[in-house]
Amino acid sequence: MISNEEKIQVLKEHFELLLEDKGEYTATREIRKFLAWYVKGMPNAHIFKEKINTISSRQSFYDIFELN
Repeated sequence: MISNEEKIQVLKEHFELLLEDKGEYTATREIRKFLAWYVKGMPNAHIFKEKINTISSRQSFYDIFELN
């Protein structure tokens, strides 16, 4: 079974690939679709899910993970 730390690492790598491919504006909007899937079953998942629609930049994406 994959650990929560591994899930977050894969999510961050996914986001970085989106940034490289599509730029910050599009990447931050597209990662919203995937964030809930990545954090499902994790402690504080509800906090991540509440913040999904506030992601509007690379920094706001990384700010969410300061909660862990």
